[in-house]
Amino acid sequence: MHRRIYGYQRQTVKVLFLWTKKKERYSDVTEALITGAVAIAVCMINNYFQSRESQKKNDKTIALIDYKISELTKRVDKHNSVVERTYKLEEAVCLHDEKLRVANHRIQDLEEKEK
Repeated sequence: MHRRIYGYQRQTVKVLFLWTKKKERYSDVTEALITGAVAIAVCMINNYFQSRESQKKNDKTIALIDYKISELTKRVDKHNSVVERTYKLEEAVCLHDEKLRVANHRIQDLEEKEK
């Protein structure tokens, strides 16, 4: 079944042919735009999940650092209390040494008076 194409039909066929060519060019551009948009969307989703994971790791690290700082603070407080007690003991020893010297001087003075 072969048909003849008349003048106006021939123009219609040419217009359709040109329109499909334009459509192919537009479809190439459209494909590129869609591909680019999908790639950007995938990158954004990936970045979101990666940042969420890194935030979780950072939160764990911060919690660990806070724990270690609190433990170190407790140790420093213990050390400071030991230092304070040692200082008080040293003062008491100095006081007792002074009292002992004074007592020894009194004993010496009394012994010298008896002679």
